Parts: sequence; structure tokens; C-alpha cells
Amino acid sequence: ASVLVDRLTNQVYLSDNRYIFAVDLNTRAISRFGGEGSCVAPLCPLYQTIYSNPFGLEFDQQRNIIFSDSNFFYIRKINVANLTVEIIAG
Repeated sequence: ASVLVDRLTNQVYLSDNRYIFAVDLNTRAISRFGGEGSCVAPLCPLYQTIYSNPFGLEFDQQRNIIFSDSNFFYIRKINVANLTVEIIAG
């Protein structure tokens, strides 16, 4: 599991074995941020993507979320602006 805090939007991102969750600290709402689909292509819509042990959540310079999809041996990027997930290495 890993945790990423976004102080600009007041959100926390959490990962577990299969999902990434977004927690809005203002409203206390929790939502899945991908992981419930079956897409493992090089570019997938966020909510159709499957993860396998996402770990090491970090922001890049454009505030996209970069992480290791450990069991698939990928490094992935969640483009927060257009809600896609891209394989950037692996």
C-alpha cells in the first residue's frame, strides 16, 4: 500500500492490492480511482483499467500520478486531466 497527499486539491490517494482510492478531505468522500476494469493496453480509460498491486504513488511535474503496477511489471501514469492510464515503462 502507498499514500499520496495532494495539498492543492485537498485529496489523498491510497493504493491497495487492486485499487487506487481518492479521498476528498473536504467532503470525506471516498471513490475508486481506477482498478475495477479489465484493460491492460498501453492506454486505457481510467475506470476501465485493472491494476495488480499498485505501489509507490508520486506526482510528476504536470501533477499526473505515476506508480508501479508491480505484478504486471509496468510503470504507469494516470493523466488526471483526461482520466486515462498509460503504460510508460515495462
